[in-house]
Amino acid sequence: MSELFFKQDLSENINEFSLEPEESKHILKSLRKKEGDYLTFTNGNGLKFNTILEKSSSKKCNFRVLNFDRVNNNENLHIAISVLKSPSRFENFLEKATEIGVSEITPIICERTVKKNLNFDRCIRILISAMKQSYKFKLPQFNKMQDFNSFMKARDEKVKLLSPRSAKDGYLIESGFITTDKNIDIPN
Repeated sequence: MSELFFKQDLSENINEFSLEPEESKHILKSLRKKEGDYLTFTNGNGLKFNTILEKSSSKKCNFRVLNFDRVNNNENLHIAISVLKSPSRFENFLEKATEIGVSEITPIICERTVKKNLNFDRCIRILISAMKQSYKFKLPQFNKMQDFNSFMKARDEKVKLLSPRSAKDGYLIESGFITTDKNIDIPN
């Protein structure tokens, strides 16, 4: 499997594009790519672009798109997680969630959340890096931080999975299931 590169503004109707100087330098100097090499790009929205490096200089790489494919990702997994006290553990979670194909991540503030702020740009950079490393073509949607109650009220799924056990603000949480429907049998 070759390496995967990310360029957000790629679309189905683009035939040629170039990269910023920083990314061009990385491709030429670190990865030692040269004119005529084939590279695979994604825009993070499920499109895979097979390209060829046509022209290179220390400040600019020009690519021609040979073809593109839509990579279907039927997974629809949304994870909401309380912001962790340790930034490195939260960053590790973001990497692993991207690798397994999570489609949406929402940081939430719970009753006992210690850290109530987050470097949003750094989280996006980590998600992009993990997407490229795991050869995924869909970048998870990373939502703005919100409190637990707002998150629960805004979601329309009938059953949600949650851990640990507790009862909170009219929601019955038991054995990893959460529901507002009192007629659903919850397994033990």
